[in-house]
Amino acid sequence: MSLEHSVRRVLCATDFSASADVALDWATAFARREKAELHVVHAWQLPELVSPAGGIIPMPEVSTEIQREIEAGLRKACEGRSVTGQTIRKGPPDAEVAALATEIGADLVVVGTHGRTGLSHVLLGSIAERVIRLSPVPVVTVPLAWAERARASTLVRRMVCPTDLTAATEAAVADVIAMAERLGAEVDLVHVLDLPPYALRSDDVLSEIERSVRHDLTELAERHRARAVGLKTHVRTGIAADAIVALASELDADLVALPTHARRGMARFFLGSVAERVARTAGRPVLTLRQADVRA
Repeated sequence: MSLEHSVRRVLCATDFSASADVALDWATAFARREKAELHVVHAWQLPELVSPAGGIIPMPEVSTEIQREIEAGLRKACEGRSVTGQTIRKGPPDAEVAALATEIGADLVVVGTHGRTGLSHVLLGSIAERVIRLSPVPVVTVPLAWAERARASTLVRRMVCPTDLTAATEAAVADVIAMAERLGAEVDLVHVLDLPPYALRSDDVLSEIERSVRHDLTELAERHRARAVGLKTHVRTGIAADAIVALASELDADLVALPTHARRGMARFFLGSVAERVARTAGRPVLTLRQADVRA
């Protein structure tokens, strides 16, 4: 799935929490900007209750009442928005969101982070991260702290896009730049030198690595500069996730676009755990694109 062309369908998951409302604000604004359909889903499951004798206690009345409350909550969440589809699913929220994304042909999934607890099955922490792992399409996580800017007239002005300078992630970089062009946003490319301690002990070794990376990063930028006016490049040293988050904060970026793929060694920069850490700690929207999402 590629974001090179306009997004046609956005799927936003809600648990009716404050954080989910912020994510829905962001999804609404993004869908309007892309002239895309907006679909909203709530997924829930009632835990099985087991009697002391080991039998499962049926709870049809409780389930029916919860269903009614969810239907009312979904209608309220969608009020005043241009929503194409409203869906309620029973089952694990992460799996149901991913399944529905496939069924409706969604191009993008949006979820909130930092919600509340209880039967609403919040999309915080592990659930949001599992959505990232399971989703067949790119995912944007939107934090509760983004409430005011999620409703801003200019949704995305500046994007930070990490790259490991491989051909696999260059395709993702091209998609990010194409999306930025549609949104009228600037792009900052960054490569983080997440190096082993022995490499940092030698100034000569570190200097040579930095020189090589800056050269490759500049060449990457030049290949895409025609579509990205003001494209900037950055090289940082440190723990990958922390360096990405720090740069996004320094630049006050509106979106971190994080290409990911499962590789070993120094490219652990783009392993799932790093993407999830960025999504958890960035304090701003994070777009996660797996290698399989790009130009599929």
